[in-house]
Amino acid sequence: MSVYQCKQTGRLFVQFNFRGRTYKRRLPATATKEDARLFEAKLKNQVFFENGIEERSEMLWETFVDRVYLEYVEANQPSASLERAIHVLRDSMPFFRGKTLRQIKAADVERFKAHRIAKPTIHGTTRKPATVQRELKIISAVFSMAVKNDLCDYNPVSRVKVPAFDNVQDRILRYEDEDRFLLGFRNSLQRDVAAVVLYTGLRQNDVLGLRKDQVDWNANEIRLVQGKTKRRVSIPMLGRVRAILAGRLDNGSDLFFPSYRTGGQCKSIKNGIRFACIRAGIPVLTIRDLRRTFGTRLHENGFDDKTVADLLGHSGLRSVHRYKRGTEIKKRAILSLERPAASASMSASPVDSPPDAVANLLKLLVEMRGIEPLTSALRTPRSPS
Repeated sequence: MSVYQCKQTGRLFVQFNFRGRTYKRRLPATATKEDARLFEAKLKNQVFFENGIEERSEMLWETFVDRVYLEYVEANQPSASLERAIHVLRDSMPFFRGKTLRQIKAADVERFKAHRIAKPTIHGTTRKPATVQRELKIISAVFSMAVKNDLCDYNPVSRVKVPAFDNVQDRILRYEDEDRFLLGFRNSLQRDVAAVVLYTGLRQNDVLGLRKDQVDWNANEIRLVQGKTKRRVSIPMLGRVRAILAGRLDNGSDLFFPSYRTGGQCKSIKNGIRFACIRAGIPVLTIRDLRRTFGTRLHENGFDDKTVADLLGHSGLRSVHRYKRGTEIKKRAILSLERPAASASMSASPVDSPPDAVANLLKLLVEMRGIEPLTSALRTPRSPS
């Protein structure tokens, strides 16, 4: 998309390059983004016509998906992303097949969205709004690539309202449930992986792919480049983490946690965590909840956002605030509002307070607000004659 917004005036403008020439047009101050998109399409059509390009390149949806988008995903993204994209795009064919990318409108995407919301999952359950939102992002990625290749004028998914859902995730493992949770595992590999995530805050894939050369035993640290963010992190090891890793040194593999079946990297311990929670009699958690527990405990112990972000491998501080939802933090916040019994019993109204105390209080408020005081308010009242 070639629509931008001026930082100084806030007005929208359209700007793009064609054959070495820059085209820029400002829109009225009352123009919306929808107006800007329509104006962009109109301007491009005019420019193409003036340059003798009456027939623009077209490509069918299924052709672009198969020959361009899926090849790009296969070359640049993990295999799980490719499998998810194939599944979603296969289901989109009844709605988009036979149409060129420019012929697909927002109404077509709306029908696809309604179909995915109404269609049950393979388990017979209702599809969650978050799942439909992720599927729409895949459709949007296809159109974004088409726009970059001049096969589409705009992304129709941008005109579709995504399903709303509650994205608050605040489940953590409580201290009193920790021992029962770890004892609930029947598989030692799954238990050790869950414990390392809980005590280091590393992501599941980073733990499952942890190699023996990524542990500095002298410095007592795990040093690796995270798979998701590509950030280099150094995590000090607790005694129990060191004991877990030391017990797996002689497993005949470069990995600490190789798969029993293939000898390569395991994919997930999701089911192991689920059944461990059921056996322990606690609410079902996920591997992300264990990582959230690590960050929450750091905040409950008084560590600042920068330290928590560095240990968790976050590139910024915005994602750190989700770890401030722990139970202990909420308890301390509420208890901090409770006044001591002595001060509560001695509380009195301003009328019963000495004049000097009232004057000092007003002076303090004035200094905090930065305003000029009223001299009559600070004047010590005279005693009645």
